[in-house]
Amino acid sequence: MDEGWREKFKLRAMEALNKKASFGNDVDLSRFTGKAVSRDAIPDDAPNKALEVGVELSEKKGGIYFQLDHSVILSQLASKIKGLELMPIDDALSKYDWLRQYYWKALSVEQDKYTATAELNRTKGYFIRALANEKITQPVQACLFIDSEGLLQAPHNIIIAEEGSEINIVTGCTVGNRAKRAAHLGITEFYVKKNAKVIFTMIHSWGEETYVRPRTGAIIEEGGVFISNYVLIRPVRDIQSYPTAYLLGRGAKAKFNTIIYASKDSIIDLGNRIILMEEGSSGESVFKVVATGTSKVYNR
Repeated sequence: MDEGWREKFKLRAMEALNKKASFGNDVDLSRFTGKAVSRDAIPDDAPNKALEVGVELSEKKGGIYFQLDHSVILSQLASKIKGLELMPIDDALSKYDWLRQYYWKALSVEQDKYTATAELNRTKGYFIRALANEKITQPVQACLFIDSEGLLQAPHNIIIAEEGSEINIVTGCTVGNRAKRAAHLGITEFYVKKNAKVIFTMIHSWGEETYVRPRTGAIIEEGGVFISNYVLIRPVRDIQSYPTAYLLGRGAKAKFNTIIYASKDSIIDLGNRIILMEEGSSGESVFKVVATGTSKVYNR
């Protein structure tokens, strides 16, 4: 794939490598490596781990993406699911020149050190697209799995719901038994076109020494609906996320539902931002939390 077009993003990322995030603790990313153990099969513990976060790893399933560390082990686009495109992001960028105009459009590569590091150490990610006027009723599944000790995983995902389409995506992120300490920098960009609808459910089950910095941006056009459901069910060392939805069109809607079970000494810093940019646009944010042990939870 021609990588020349990405040079401008790399240069901007280099300038932001030491830029601390506006919220949350600062994480020393030099403690983590971008190197992963080479594996070409699903680990024995992965199916049960994935099922805990709502993803069933089965070759019989039509729309499913499974990334192990930096390797895409399973990426299926079943012909039975009409109107769906699902593939690794690198394949999509090679296939569609027009996709480059969406790359880092809903987010800024120089937002902070985590977006910058994610660009410079990008490790795969998925592309999901619902074609125009297609109502995809079967849930599309994606799982990002860390299986190597001390790993830095930094996928860049792009999701597009074309005009009049509907799609329901379930994505689960988790760690295997071999990964006691890890870092995850997940970049996800959503583009919800006119009168389209996206329901995105993300379930996290991390480890007690996992540092997590998701960065998410969504652009919703006229009459579009974006619903984000986020669930955290296991202890995590430190997570900070503050997704932003831009409601560009009349009647655009966004809703964030967050459910947190905080335990042990987890540090959880979450929130979201909805920017109403046109008449009739509306947003809703719901945050529910149970905090136990010595955990700390921030809702912004």
